[in-house]
Amino acid sequence: MICQPNIMKKFLKLRNVYFTRNYHFLLSYLNLMAKKIFAQKSLCLKEFKCLLMNKYIFLIISVLFFSCVNTSQNSINDLSTASTQSKNQNSSESNFESHMRGDLIKDSSEKKTNDLSEIINDEQFSSLNKIKLSKSINTKQNEYHPVPNSDGSIIYFVGMDRTGQFSTKIDFTQTRDYGGEDIWMSKREHGLYTEAKPLISLNDNTHQSVTSILEDEILIYGIYEESYKVDGSGTDAGFYNGDIFKFNLITEKLIHLGQPINSIFFESDAFITTDGKHILFVSDKNTLGPYKQKGWKHNDSFWGNTDIFISEKIDDYWSEPINLGIEINTDFAERTPFLSLDKKTLYFSSNGHNGYGEQDIFVSKRINDSWTSWTSPKNLGSKINGPYNDWGFKLYDDESKAIMSSETKLPYKVNTQLLGDGGIREHNLRNGYKVEGKASASFNYQCRSDIYYVDIKNEKLTVTIDDMLFNFNKYDIKKSNIKLLDRLAELINDSKDYNIKILGHTDNFGDDIYNLNLSEKRAKAIYDEMIKRGVDSERLIFKGMGESQPIFLNNSEENRIKNRRVEIIFE
Repeated sequence: MICQPNIMKKFLKLRNVYFTRNYHFLLSYLNLMAKKIFAQKSLCLKEFKCLLMNKYIFLIISVLFFSCVNTSQNSINDLSTASTQSKNQNSSESNFESHMRGDLIKDSSEKKTNDLSEIINDEQFSSLNKIKLSKSINTKQNEYHPVPNSDGSIIYFVGMDRTGQFSTKIDFTQTRDYGGEDIWMSKREHGLYTEAKPLISLNDNTHQSVTSILEDEILIYGIYEESYKVDGSGTDAGFYNGDIFKFNLITEKLIHLGQPINSIFFESDAFITTDGKHILFVSDKNTLGPYKQKGWKHNDSFWGNTDIFISEKIDDYWSEPINLGIEINTDFAERTPFLSLDKKTLYFSSNGHNGYGEQDIFVSKRINDSWTSWTSPKNLGSKINGPYNDWGFKLYDDESKAIMSSETKLPYKVNTQLLGDGGIREHNLRNGYKVEGKASASFNYQCRSDIYYVDIKNEKLTVTIDDMLFNFNKYDIKKSNIKLLDRLAELINDSKDYNIKILGHTDNFGDDIYNLNLSEKRAKAIYDEMIKRGVDSERLIFKGMGESQPIFLNNSEENRIKNRRVEIIFE
């Protein structure tokens, strides 16, 4: 049979990617088989290995390997978990042969501990709380992976299956046609975030996410396979898995980071330090534990095995990435690294350390100047982590505030029909969930993820509404700010565990008593508007503070404007 050139090209691309990603299975198996054969044959081992690596026989082996794997299951399979480097050769042989048969192999890897008593949360993290952001960001769909700029005035996040430029999917079968994960952005105005909008210039019909911000540049996870190349071999960048890109917000130029950061494996969750000298990211290439493909089921998880790496910028080039080591990385998935300003404190999510459920958020300290010596990671506790996925923890505003995403499960069933000869094969950034095959599939639950503000350093969440809400020297609210009040009421109603204190403030211009009365009337005006919008009055109190609590010196008109404000405090 003669294949058309374009079909053969696509096939060879698939073969190269899939074979490379599973080379440790094949080479281990070939070495073992060669030793067995040539214990009884006269042909030397070296000659046999050379023969096997002949490109024609190499192609036949890889074709058979690819075929066996893809016909072994019609639904989500457990790819074989190859033995770790410390396991013996017999274990490697057994795992590979079972993998070729399509057997479900139970991974011997275990989380470092399941003893929740070892989670340090009672004292160190007991004051942490999280508050769900308003409906201008969170919807009935999935929102996660929030990335704020330095002061939190802009926030980027992922919207999954959300009505927008591409994300209008009805079910999982539409992934190829409509996209899945899109980048959305919201700006903070008058203390509250505006209605989020999709980034049209970056979104397409695959998966994208902003992962870090540095001045006028953002780092992006994306699958832009048609236009970018990883290396001279012609392998598409981001093909099948996705890669890390840099986008200039001024020039709107998208640049692929290239090697050694990117490869044909999965790379994502890039975080760049504020000085631009270090980049942390996750990858399933060269992990400490066995390779586990993201999107296939291993130990009741679809996250795969990804490790956190770091690379240093030297003379405008990124150094060879360093694995952060065994204290941080496990045989499971470590994701969304965030390194604090001191370059010593690392926040990340993992389903491989002791936790409350799936992905939990942890913190660890770097012990010395090495990037491989860390303290034992500490779980941020039950107020932050729940039974499902909690991840994307990031500090901002001089590390006085934090933001994250948290997942809940909805009590309904989703049914979908999987279509096409080869089926649909797609996985997303969040959990790598993959759907493939032609049979119908049912799911007993659907997950939904939302974005939360995190109360850290025992500080209360305060929403500051500036003087623009009111007419000058008045307490009646401008009609143009009705939507702002709607968003504030949504935020309060979604935070039912908190009581709300409304405090009015003025500058020092004018009479003290007059300013005190004006500030109280402004606080009362917002109080009344919240009652009209369904907020329980028992949760609300208001008070005028006058000019007694300025946040800036009243020595300029600009500073006086900032002092004229209303604070909404969540307690």
